[in-house]
Amino acid sequence: MSKKIKFLTIVLVLSALMLIATNFNVKAQTTATVAVLSSVGGTTSPAGGTSNSYTVGQNQSFTATPSSGWQFFYWIVTTAAGANTYTTSSLSWNVTGAGSVQAMFLPTTNATQTPSGSGTSSFLVELSADGSTTPAAGTQNYTIGSTATFTATPGTGFKFVCWVVAPSTGGVVYTDSTLNYNVTNSGCAIQAMFVPTSSSVTLPSIVPEFSSAAIAILAIALVAVAFGTVVVTRKLKK
Repeated sequence: MSKKIKFLTIVLVLSALMLIATNFNVKAQTTATVAVLSSVGGTTSPAGGTSNSYTVGQNQSFTATPSSGWQFFYWIVTTAAGANTYTTSSLSWNVTGAGSVQAMFLPTTNATQTPSGSGTSSFLVELSADGSTTPAAGTQNYTIGSTATFTATPGTGFKFVCWVVAPSTGGVVYTDSTLNYNVTNSGCAIQAMFVPTSSSVTLPSIVPEFSSAAIAILAIALVAVAFGTVVVTRKLKK
């Protein structure tokens, strides 16, 4: 082999090695920032309210854990390419680019809230990536006993699912995009839920929670029915 051919061969090999190394280096440095949004009714890992840098093309794990009295509903993942919903609490998502991830939770029962007390109540309006709310995300103060109005507006390609209001105890679901909420004596977290218009996610049925007054009325009614049944039975026997 002549010196020229040997030299050319060495140059070609070195060039190939440099291209491969450069390609690997570019891939290793391709990352995307994914925001994990806070959720009402549960916690997530990574924690809500944080942003994390992930390598594009790799799977990342996200875990949703409902609080006591709550159930996991769905994950919603939004990127520049669109949004998708996932109904398993442990999510393995292949990162395709910058975006946001949010877990949605629902109360297992609807608690009855009764206005009482005086002063003001603080509402924490949680951020929703796929629509807007009025008032916007942040803390709002309202007079106890008054009516606070919240409006949810889905973004392009999305539809409104429900509002979730979480007072100090229990939680309440409302399906009207304009919510007129009777302010109680405790602070609340409130969140609007949106899904892509093509999503098959539907709102499950939630068991209503009886108030102590309702339970007392029901008990009295049952006693009255039982007493009436005894009286009628005695009369029939005569």
